[in-house]
Amino acid sequence: MRLRTAVLLLVVAIVGFAPPAHAQVAGPPPLAFHSAMLEQPAHVIAVRMQAMADVFVRITVLRGGVRLGRVDGAVHPGQTMLSVPIGPRTARRLHFGVRVDVRIDYGGPAPLRVRATKLLRPPRTDDGDAGPLSA
Repeated sequence: MRLRTAVLLLVVAIVGFAPPAHAQVAGPPPLAFHSAMLEQPAHVIAVRMQAMADVFVRITVLRGGVRLGRVDGAVHPGQTMLSVPIGPRTARRLHFGVRVDVRIDYGGPAPLRVRATKLLRPPRTDDGDAGPLSA
Protein backbone atom coordinates (compact mmCIF):
# COMPACT_ATOMS: atom_id res chain seq x y z
CA MET A 1 0.00 0.00 0.00
CA ARG A 2 2.80 2.38 0.87
CA LEU A 3 4.66 1.54 -2.31
CA ARG A 4 1.57 2.24 -4.43
CA THR A 5 1.11 5.64 -2.71
CA ALA A 6 4.76 6.53 -3.23
CA VAL A 7 4.60 5.63 -6.93
CA LEU A 8 1.39 7.61 -7.35
CA LEU A 9 2.93 10.67 -5.69
CA LEU A 10 6.01 10.33 -7.88
CA VAL A 11 3.93 10.18 -11.07
CA VAL A 12 1.88 13.20 -9.98
CA ALA A 13 5.07 15.13 -9.18
CA ILE A 14 6.62 14.35 -12.57
CA VAL A 15 3.47 15.14 -14.57
CA GLY A 16 2.65 18.21 -12.47
CA PHE A 17 6.07 19.82 -13.00
CA ALA A 18 6.42 19.05 -16.70
CA PRO A 19 6.81 22.21 -18.81
CA PRO A 20 3.84 23.03 -21.03
CA ALA A 21 4.13 21.98 -24.65
CA HIS A 22 3.43 25.53 -25.88
CA ALA A 23 6.29 27.18 -23.91
CA GLN A 24 8.13 29.73 -26.03
CA VAL A 25 11.89 29.82 -26.25
CA ALA A 26 13.47 33.23 -25.72
CA GLY A 27 14.56 34.76 -29.01
CA PRO A 28 17.81 36.56 -29.73
CA PRO A 29 18.42 39.93 -28.09
CA PRO A 30 17.21 42.98 -30.05
CA LEU A 31 20.68 44.52 -30.01
CA ALA A 32 24.29 43.74 -30.87
CA PHE A 33 27.57 44.91 -29.32
CA HIS A 34 29.92 46.74 -31.68
CA SER A 35 32.94 48.10 -29.78
CA ALA A 36 34.27 49.72 -26.62
CA MET A 37 36.55 52.78 -26.78
CA LEU A 38 38.59 54.25 -23.94
CA GLU A 39 38.44 58.05 -23.74
CA GLN A 40 40.91 58.87 -20.96
CA PRO A 41 40.54 62.69 -20.86
CA ALA A 42 36.76 62.40 -20.42
CA HIS A 43 37.06 59.47 -17.92
CA VAL A 44 34.59 57.33 -19.89
CA ILE A 45 34.45 54.08 -21.83
CA ALA A 46 32.25 54.62 -24.89
CA VAL A 47 30.28 51.48 -25.77
CA ARG A 48 28.85 51.37 -29.29
CA MET A 49 26.03 49.00 -30.20
CA GLN A 50 23.36 48.44 -32.83
CA ALA A 51 19.70 47.86 -32.07
CA MET A 52 16.66 46.66 -33.97
CA ALA A 53 14.16 48.45 -31.71
CA ASP A 54 14.06 50.94 -28.84
CA VAL A 55 15.53 49.17 -25.81
CA PHE A 56 16.42 50.36 -22.32
CA VAL A 57 19.73 48.86 -21.22
CA ARG A 58 22.12 48.78 -18.29
CA ILE A 59 25.75 48.47 -19.36
CA THR A 60 28.35 47.24 -16.88
CA VAL A 61 32.08 47.21 -17.72
CA LEU A 62 34.22 44.76 -15.73
CA ARG A 63 37.90 43.92 -15.60
CA GLY A 64 38.90 40.75 -13.78
CA GLY A 65 35.48 40.55 -12.15
CA VAL A 66 35.76 44.08 -10.70
CA ARG A 67 33.19 46.61 -11.88
CA LEU A 68 34.80 49.62 -13.54
CA GLY A 69 31.58 51.47 -14.33
CA ARG A 70 27.87 51.18 -15.03
CA VAL A 71 25.31 53.27 -16.89
CA ASP A 72 21.59 53.05 -17.69
CA GLY A 73 20.34 54.36 -21.02
CA ALA A 74 18.19 53.93 -24.08
CA VAL A 75 19.34 52.38 -27.34
CA HIS A 76 17.52 53.41 -30.51
CA PRO A 77 17.41 51.67 -33.91
CA GLY A 78 20.67 52.05 -35.75
CA GLN A 79 23.98 52.73 -34.00
CA THR A 80 24.01 54.18 -30.50
CA MET A 81 26.92 55.06 -28.26
CA LEU A 82 26.58 55.12 -24.49
CA SER A 83 29.32 56.51 -22.25
CA VAL A 84 30.13 54.53 -19.13
CA PRO A 85 31.74 56.87 -16.57
CA ILE A 86 34.85 55.63 -14.78
CA GLY A 87 36.89 57.27 -12.04
CA PRO A 88 40.05 59.27 -12.77
CA ARG A 89 42.24 56.71 -11.00
CA THR A 90 40.76 53.88 -13.06
CA ALA A 91 41.18 55.93 -16.24
CA ARG A 92 44.89 56.43 -15.47
CA ARG A 93 45.42 52.70 -14.90
CA LEU A 94 43.65 51.61 -18.10
CA HIS A 95 45.32 51.86 -21.48
CA PHE A 96 44.42 51.01 -25.06
CA GLY A 97 44.37 47.29 -25.89
CA VAL A 98 43.40 46.18 -22.37
CA ARG A 99 40.72 43.49 -22.37
CA VAL A 100 37.49 44.13 -20.45
CA ASP A 101 34.15 42.34 -20.11
CA VAL A 102 30.95 44.14 -21.07
CA ARG A 103 27.58 43.01 -19.69
CA ILE A 104 24.41 44.43 -21.27
CA ASP A 105 21.15 43.90 -19.36
CA TYR A 106 18.20 44.55 -21.67
CA GLY A 107 15.30 42.95 -19.78
CA GLY A 108 15.69 39.51 -21.29
CA PRO A 109 16.06 36.22 -19.46
CA ALA A 110 19.87 36.53 -19.40
CA PRO A 111 22.18 39.50 -20.03
CA LEU A 112 24.21 39.82 -23.20
CA ARG A 113 27.84 39.17 -22.21
CA VAL A 114 30.85 40.18 -24.27
CA ARG A 115 34.00 38.67 -22.85
CA ALA A 116 37.55 39.95 -23.30
CA THR A 117 36.92 42.76 -25.75
CA LYS A 118 39.80 45.15 -26.43
CA LEU A 119 39.52 48.82 -25.50
CA LEU A 120 39.99 50.70 -28.75
CA ARG A 121 41.53 54.08 -29.39
CA PRO A 122 39.03 56.83 -30.30
CA PRO A 123 39.17 57.83 -33.98
CA ARG A 124 41.25 60.88 -34.81
CA THR A 125 39.41 64.05 -35.63
CA ASP A 126 41.06 65.83 -38.53
CA ASP A 127 40.00 69.47 -38.81
CA GLY A 128 41.45 69.73 -42.28
CA ASP A 129 44.08 72.26 -41.14
CA ALA A 130 47.45 70.60 -41.49
CA GLY A 131 49.33 73.71 -40.31
CA PRO A 132 51.15 76.59 -41.96
CA LEU A 133 53.19 74.39 -44.31
CA SER A 134 50.21 72.69 -45.94
CA ALA A 135 49.64 73.26 -49.61
